[in-house]
Amino acid sequence: MVFVMKVNNLQELLASKKIDGFIFSTADEYLNEYVPEYNNRIKYISNFTGSFGVLVVLQNSVCLFTDSRYTLAAGKQVYPNIEVNLFSIANISAWLKPKLNSNANIALNAKTTSIGGYKMYEDLLHNLNMQATLINSHLVDEIWENRPSKPSTQVYLHDTKYGSLNYQTKIKTIAAQLKENNLDAFLITALDSIAWLLNIRGNDIPCNPLSLSKLIIMKNGEISWFIDKEKIADIKKFFPLVNFYAEEYLEDYLSNLSNVKTFGLSNNSPIYYRNILQNNFQVVFTEDFCVNEKAIKTPAEINSIKQAHTRDGIYLVKFYYELYQNPTAFNEISIDARLNQIKQQDKLYVGASFPSIVGIDSNGAIVHYRATEQTSKNLTENSYLLIDCGSQYLDGTTDITRTFSFNKISDNFKKHYTLVLKGHISLASAVFKKGSRGSNIDILTRAPLWEHGLDYGHGTGHGVGFFLCVHEGPQSISFANSAELLPGMVVSIEPGYYLENQYGIRLENLYAIKQSNFDGFLCFEPLTLAPYDVKNIDFSLLSQEEINWLNNYHQEVYRTLSPHLSEEEKIWLKNFISSKN
Repeated sequence: MVFVMKVNNLQELLASKKIDGFIFSTADEYLNEYVPEYNNRIKYISNFTGSFGVLVVLQNSVCLFTDSRYTLAAGKQVYPNIEVNLFSIANISAWLKPKLNSNANIALNAKTTSIGGYKMYEDLLHNLNMQATLINSHLVDEIWENRPSKPSTQVYLHDTKYGSLNYQTKIKTIAAQLKENNLDAFLITALDSIAWLLNIRGNDIPCNPLSLSKLIIMKNGEISWFIDKEKIADIKKFFPLVNFYAEEYLEDYLSNLSNVKTFGLSNNSPIYYRNILQNNFQVVFTEDFCVNEKAIKTPAEINSIKQAHTRDGIYLVKFYYELYQNPTAFNEISIDARLNQIKQQDKLYVGASFPSIVGIDSNGAIVHYRATEQTSKNLTENSYLLIDCGSQYLDGTTDITRTFSFNKISDNFKKHYTLVLKGHISLASAVFKKGSRGSNIDILTRAPLWEHGLDYGHGTGHGVGFFLCVHEGPQSISFANSAELLPGMVVSIEPGYYLENQYGIRLENLYAIKQSNFDGFLCFEPLTLAPYDVKNIDFSLLSQEEINWLNNYHQEVYRTLSPHLSEEEKIWLKNFISSKN
């Protein structure tokens, strides 16, 4: 069988190189969350399609470690000879310890392992008396048959009319930060940072408008951009002061670079570049200066994002109306296809911001489920339906989740839906002190579930880019995140509850963080405009304040969207959101 051969070939390669094990993740040389098929090495070896996973390959056993979003899906996807486990350093350590002797040699690829990631694995292996060894070639590439070609799509400009500052201003800002930190130069390997800095976009990465490249910025603002020349033919003329080089020339460029003493590098960069830079420069490990600047949207960008969400809301309501006219006409795949078809009428629509999650009944309980022809369920009038979808528009990135029922609503489902809604409202209506981190406020969303002994395994929210990555740092709302929440950041709020083999519930909106009515305090401003399924709500579990929040939100949804709906759609929406409370 082909899948057995893939793993066996990799294990035989380990043995031939006298390597006891190989650890690699879903990340590629650019450490992006989503990767082109050309770099989807874990999928090739294991058949796992999620956006986060770590594969530990030994000469006689293999295990995929992934987070709680994917554990159920991974168990169904991976080839039979591969174990699946929840990702944690403790779990990897426990799995490795009985399988290898002390002094075992474990390889990691230097080009796809971040500086911080390598330190984490080095410490793990040291505690097991094992040796971490960096290798520059990726072992999967050596056995990959019929590997897809490297993407090379055209780069295009992202017009500043949508609200971004011009790239010259951004370069001055980042160059000034280099000077403040006594850096002569900084290497940028994050694709979304390059896209933000130069106001460019591409199509090399699924669902992310990015182009494979790397960039060096000097403290005087000089830019050297390492990118395949075929990709920039249409836009090169707009960057007269940028030096263009082939991407593969980066190492030669660094070896010949003079008049540079201190070189900045992010801990989220591949460790490969630390090793190269240390040969010629004093390397200073610091943050990617673009990250915070990119996370804080300008007022004009926020305005554009609101417009994108308004149009997105119109398309969603039009689809929900169609769905409820004839639910049994749909299955998981056709729901996604029809949503995409409706959105394509928008001239600013570029595509999905992530692969849609459409789960009917038990499939909805798989947090990051992706329907296939083999797994797709048909919708019935007794089904529960979770739709998590997002869009890339030229004027904004969207991400929304709603959960629907039709004729059958169990008491348990209604209770669980209402508790998830309470958690969402609790955080969405919160006023929180400046300086707060996501870790400080995550509990506000979980508390209504915790009171009933329930919880969800994923984070409560993530940052979102401006026609960039749907998952953007540094901010998120989770126990682990320590980044300060600042005005202008966009985050999701998406609590959920998942009853295995029965249904999943998740309710997600995007919000902009803004100044509240109180000095020193912040709050959330809704961006997403889409109705909740009120027949799923047990209003006896909601306080009057929560009911008021829901009614006010639905009034805004109707006020904003209804002028763009047909009379039939308006009537349906009004009935769908109406409650006697």
